[in-house]
Amino acid sequence: MADCLRPVLADLADFTAQAVPPTAVSPPLTNDEKDLQLDRLARLLVEDNAEALSLIDRLCQQDDGAGLRVIQELIYDLEFAQAHALLVHYRQSITDRLQ
Repeated sequence: MADCLRPVLADLADFTAQAVPPTAVSPPLTNDEKDLQLDRLARLLVEDNAEALSLIDRLCQQDDGAGLRVIQELIYDLEFAQAHALLVHYRQSITDRLQ
């Protein structure tokens, strides 16, 4: 799985540097709110795929980067396990940037 994710993660690093316009006007999430929602998304990817679809759509409306959009595409392709693994790496990259 790691070999499959390497190119996706490399692309993700490139995408996060580019801004993607939001699809709807939503108030931006605070870092704490976003962390809580990402925790919830990680849990839902394992426990409740239907609700994960709804949550990723809402998160993508409020996020100006492409990182979550790559995860959204994987979810829509029904690749929930890969989306979960990518989300873990995405969250780590956010944590690393904030330090």
